[in-house]
Amino acid sequence: VAESSLKYAFVWYQTAAELFTPPENRWTAEARVKMRQARELWKSELEARKVPYQDYMLE
Repeated sequence: VAESSLKYAFVWYQTAAELFTPPENRWTAEARVKMRQARELWKSELEARKVPYQDYMLE
């Protein structure tokens, strides 16, 4: 199974949002927004490939 670039993007944004706070800054806030977007795109990709998943698996 090939790894998804959206999965890597989600993990990268999640890492940036979690490891670089506190203090909250504009980069961590932006990472949180992009993390949500990447997660939704990743879910769409999994659904298009008909890969079964549960939300807890994407954390």
